[in-house]
Amino acid sequence: MPAFLLIVIVAVESQSSFASSTVFPSSYDTTSGSKIANEVCIWKVSQQYSGIKVNKKTAKTVRSAVDQACADSIEIILEDISHSEHLFLNKTQENPVLIKNGAKDGSGNMVRTAWHTTASNTSFGMFIYQAVVTLQNIEFSHTLFANGTIWPTMYLIVIQGSQGRNNSVTIISCIFNGLGSSYHLYRMIGAYNVDNFVMRNSLIQNAVLDRMMDISSSSQNKIDGQVFIERCKFRNISTDAAPGAIQLIIGGIDKIAWIWSNEFTNISNSYNNSLGNSGAIYISTQDRIQLSISNNTFINCHGQDVGAVYSRMFTNSWSFNQNYFAGNSKNGSDQRGCDIYLLWPGQYNESISDEDARLNVLYKFNFDYSTQRNSIFFNITGQQQLSYRWVGGYIDLSEQNNTYCICLETGDPRAGQGQCPAYCVKGQVEEDCTCDSNITGYSVQQCQIEKSCKYDLYHQTKADCPCLQADYPMRDSVCKQQEVKIEDNIGQNLAQKEESSSTIIKIITKAVVARIVIVIVIVSFPFVIIRSRNKKKHIENELAKVKAQFNDKEKALEEEKRLNQTQSSYTSLS
Repeated sequence: MPAFLLIVIVAVESQSSFASSTVFPSSYDTTSGSKIANEVCIWKVSQQYSGIKVNKKTAKTVRSAVDQACADSIEIILEDISHSEHLFLNKTQENPVLIKNGAKDGSGNMVRTAWHTTASNTSFGMFIYQAVVTLQNIEFSHTLFANGTIWPTMYLIVIQGSQGRNNSVTIISCIFNGLGSSYHLYRMIGAYNVDNFVMRNSLIQNAVLDRMMDISSSSQNKIDGQVFIERCKFRNISTDAAPGAIQLIIGGIDKIAWIWSNEFTNISNSYNNSLGNSGAIYISTQDRIQLSISNNTFINCHGQDVGAVYSRMFTNSWSFNQNYFAGNSKNGSDQRGCDIYLLWPGQYNESISDEDARLNVLYKFNFDYSTQRNSIFFNITGQQQLSYRWVGGYIDLSEQNNTYCICLETGDPRAGQGQCPAYCVKGQVEEDCTCDSNITGYSVQQCQIEKSCKYDLYHQTKADCPCLQADYPMRDSVCKQQEVKIEDNIGQNLAQKEESSSTIIKIITKAVVARIVIVIVIVSFPFVIIRSRNKKKHIENELAKVKAQFNDKEKALEEEKRLNQTQSSYTSLS
């Protein structure tokens, strides 16, 4: 059984290693593109300089600066707002080159340098051969002369790699301009046989071309290469000589293709061929390639077979995540499969049914959305007993399972189709509908109140749910419910009032008793004082009597003693 059929049986296992993550692989430097080492040969380039000054590191052209000997990296700073040069660049990987803007306007603000070709070679704006190059903050444009001549006649940039050398190009925050719909051009960017291609935060716009971008990675058995196109915008592009505005051919082993968070708007392709055609992107990958197309928007893209993406794959590691498709189309009246065409040539297996294959493919899509039904077509082809066989069909993004892809608060194509509840309609809410978070003049709160008044009136207030009319079918039962509810409320209020009154009476009684006690104490106080004084006088009198008695007793004892002494005297004399 082909690897494709084996790997997609389980939905969770079918996701690639970075299917829904925005974390860049560790091999990619997100700050500066190609690696620039510490020992850098920095050159300032301006048309104002006369020739080259090695001691001052100034030069009139980029070519004269990069041709100078340098042990490590080379950094070129373009000081002019507009720079004219046909650049042929051939440096080894030991001398990575960074060419960036350094121009300022009259107010001292940094501006993007405009790059134009010259008469020395009108075919290319830049020709980069077997080099590691980063281009940053440069605007590339075609020049239209009065006689109708257009420079460059072929590419704004062309990169030619070699299978025997490591070569890569990184494009950061650059702009590529066409000449509108009135002038036919050849190509914007061509990158052939490169190991690494990175394009980030850039813009290509307003052009009629043979092809917009051709990118092919090394087909030799090289490993760990990468093609990243991220946070770029492609607008108002028409092509007529390629299977897609962007043609991406990825070979080699264990490479990564990452197309993330880009905008494709008004892209059309009129090329007619038998191998497949897309408006925006055509991809062909070999085995052992990781492919992720995530967080992109495709709006009003048109091609012969499909509007947004045509993928001819031999890989089993791929995914689509959180992409948005709107208004895309293809040739013909049948617009099924207008967003994505997926082809696996030579991988047919008679043991798998159409429905199983369809579900296996469906599980590779995570939170993607389309304004069209059945907007994906897949086809698995091959030979079986000397005859051509295939299995395939259409996929509707609204079929994404709600346990795997949760229902959305608004704009979910699965709403009302069985996977997710239908959105509520103002004035016609149903008990099982869900409130849409993006309806002008009908907020989620208003929707929830309408549902509650219709299906849970008993627990609502008059402020939220007005009184019902006399002819309303549920009026009697509802009114009884309301009356019972009101009576219950009245009873509760009365009980609360009685309890409150009893508490108040107790408090008042305690206060009165306390006051009476205080009055009694105050009134009785003088009598207590008088009684205490009389008691004191009585005690004093009693003490005086006791004392008098004691004095009398003491006198008697003294008299008795005297008498005894007298008697003793008489006895001795006799």
